[in-house]
Amino acid sequence: MNSVQSGVQRALLLVDPGGYMSETLRVRPLTSSIGAVVEGFDPTYGLSPSGAEELRQLLYEHLVIFLPKVTEDPDVHMEIARVFGEPIPHPVQAGMGAPTQLLSPIKSDAYGPDADSEFHTDYTFHHETPDAAALRAIAVPTRGGDTIWANMCQAFDALSPEIQKLVNGLDAFHSQGERFNELIVQWYGETEGRRIAKEFPGATHPVVVSHPVTGRRVLFVNPGYTRSIVGLKSSESKALLDFLFNHMRDPRFHCRYHWSVGDIAIWDERATVHMGEGNFWPERRELVRITLGSALPERAADPTALTPA
Repeated sequence: MNSVQSGVQRALLLVDPGGYMSETLRVRPLTSSIGAVVEGFDPTYGLSPSGAEELRQLLYEHLVIFLPKVTEDPDVHMEIARVFGEPIPHPVQAGMGAPTQLLSPIKSDAYGPDADSEFHTDYTFHHETPDAAALRAIAVPTRGGDTIWANMCQAFDALSPEIQKLVNGLDAFHSQGERFNELIVQWYGETEGRRIAKEFPGATHPVVVSHPVTGRRVLFVNPGYTRSIVGLKSSESKALLDFLFNHMRDPRFHCRYHWSVGDIAIWDERATVHMGEGNFWPERRELVRITLGSALPERAADPTALTPA
């Protein structure tokens, strides 16, 4: 697969039943590390197979792509999301008896002004984790409320070779934590909330995983859900995780996006962490997410065990 040349006008086939070709797109990278705005996308035309592949290729290169003010229609949101995978319910929603609920609202009133904002990959406390997600803005504050993404392939690459070797063979335990459980009780009530908390006791994943499409190694821990390193003493685990969490907070791995109503962001959950900033209270912020695909994270190969070709 050839890399996508960014920041120039590119022809993308967006074809209706009559075979009409739309205007070209412009891909505008936000940083050298991650994120690109795709301008000129018109969802009123069906997406050709080559056009869909072009968008997926852009996602593999930039890890998160933004379609500004593309739609306020949930059906169009769903159609765009399907380009990147099969929509699935959040596992907690499925556990609550809503296996067909594919739209997950994210509302400011559930958190309040004192809520913590922290990097995470969605529901790594589950044994299967999502492939991608597509988030649409419904209501946005006049200031604040940005979302930040971090490139976890680059975060791994930036580690020294000795630290890479140290973390490559380790496993980490992930759980939803007390704050998440409190929200579940708040949303669903005491009885159902406690039941759901028991149904998700946590999951263990490799600290370094292999991206199933690009093959790149990904640092697969996050301060939102990763609790400990398996097999290490508590003090050792905390020290290593604190180091890795601080490392991923380095701005050189990041991009930031300021929302407008109708924007859609699509990101690769297998290679990123993200965080919504809670700096807009008491204004309203509402987005809706479609989660796409799921799979068991695959351990990255030990580079010291590879035989040169």
